[in-house]
Amino acid sequence: MLSLSAYFGSVGKKSIFTPEPTISETNPDAAPTPTEPAANEYVQVVVPPEYKKPQTKPETPTEKLATRAGAQGEVLVTRVVDGDTVELASGEKVRLIGVDTPETVDPRKPVQCFGQEAKEFTKSLLENQWVRLEQDVEPKDRYGRTLSYVWRDEVFVNDLLVREGFAHIMTIPPNVRYVDRFKESEQVARVEKKGLWSSCP
Repeated sequence: MLSLSAYFGSVGKKSIFTPEPTISETNPDAAPTPTEPAANEYVQVVVPPEYKKPQTKPETPTEKLATRAGAQGEVLVTRVVDGDTVELASGEKVRLIGVDTPETVDPRKPVQCFGQEAKEFTKSLLENQWVRLEQDVEPKDRYGRTLSYVWRDEVFVNDLLVREGFAHIMTIPPNVRYVDRFKESEQVARVEKKGLWSSCP
């Protein structure tokens, strides 16, 4: 039996083994009329080549964000300074309320245990992402950073850092709205020995 052809538009055309002029060959202006092959004739079955979409470079998060504006109330995180501090497209620095990740950028201290892991985790969640900021009673810290609870879609980032063992809780009144939730999350991380609770003495 003949193998399938890769040429397009010849379904029903007789095989080269039984050459016979077609209508289009005798009269180029005439439209071709399909004919039924005889039972003992070989027929060349033609399958159009499969269309393959050209490969393109996948979009990075930055490229995706550059093509749209944030939803109402969202701000764009462009850089992660530390596990608990980020910088917005406006240049404003935001310190996450109620949590404290091990230090990585304080020039007075060495990089602390699990600090780099915490920073990378926050980076994977927030860098080049649109987020919502929720403030508490005190809007700024003594360094001028905005104090906020950070939400990426429905993910409460402050709480997730504690629950996954990337941060301790750090309660500084009057910003105590979620303190009970953070305490519960820290207990879960301790019991399950997550993150710094298993890696750091």
